[in-house]
Amino acid sequence: MSFLAYLNLQKLLVQLVLNSLCLHKQALLNRPLGIVSRGRYLYCRSCKMFPRKRGVRFMSHFNYESTIQAPATLVFDWHRAPEAIKKLTPPWEPVEVVGTPGSIDKIGSRTTLEISILGGIHCLWVAEHRNYQPGKSFQDVQISGPFASWCHTHSVESIDENTCRYIDSIDYKLPMGWLGDLFGGWFVRQKLKKLFTYRHDLVKRECEDLAVENQK
Repeated sequence: MSFLAYLNLQKLLVQLVLNSLCLHKQALLNRPLGIVSRGRYLYCRSCKMFPRKRGVRFMSHFNYESTIQAPATLVFDWHRAPEAIKKLTPPWEPVEVVGTPGSIDKIGSRTTLEISILGGIHCLWVAEHRNYQPGKSFQDVQISGPFASWCHTHSVESIDENTCRYIDSIDYKLPMGWLGDLFGGWFVRQKLKKLFTYRHDLVKRECEDLAVENQK
């Protein structure tokens, strides 16, 4: 497929998506459906809106929070244990830790995971630990892997001496630009929601048990 044919196909797919979103307004406005180019933007004639800037991949964001009845320092230090990454991996996920996981308090250290995608394609996901803030937060930044980019911020905020807010915040881009968003965006969001529901339940259970033991 030539580059020109690829661009035409891309524009056609955008038209189909926009048209499906604009059908509810077409009858009221009595205007033809479709999009036209306006500078660096794609403009929807029916809705009179600029849904997307051409050539720009928008960053997606995912956030998951929970409240844990345990001191913030205890919850944060739980992640420093070498076995933490294995505990945080759900049993249904085809993920294996390769070698020794990097330590979150050593900036620049890396953790490598072998993952299986599309039912059998194996690839390595390499994440580098950055921006370590003792007792507060650290980041995992993808060096290579399945995403176009990935930055995962783990943070813990103290509510009082025995309670904290546990937060996972992720900024990511899917490969293949807007096509990746279109065909994989919903699937990835559902996977992340299921993954972090499992993780937060696990961390909450283990850390609250540790807090009770420490009070004895």
